[in-house]
Amino acid sequence: MRLRELEDWLTPAEAGEVIGISKQATVKRLEEVTLRGVRTHQGWLVDPKDAERLARARQGQTKGEDDG
Repeated sequence: MRLRELEDWLTPAEAGEVIGISKQATVKRLEEVTLRGVRTHQGWLVDPKDAERLARARQGQTKGEDDG
């Protein structure tokens, strides 16, 4: 992984906004390795593509619950 790639990655708070969960819930998913991220000396960084994937998955669950 290159440093330049990480420039576009998100903080847990930013990723939480994308996903629709709290910063704390985002960190929990990072620690459980259900969300792709890296831990740096300044804290976690989240792969924006994986945050979007999780957001889409959550939206699909919500739609499914509303339909039935």
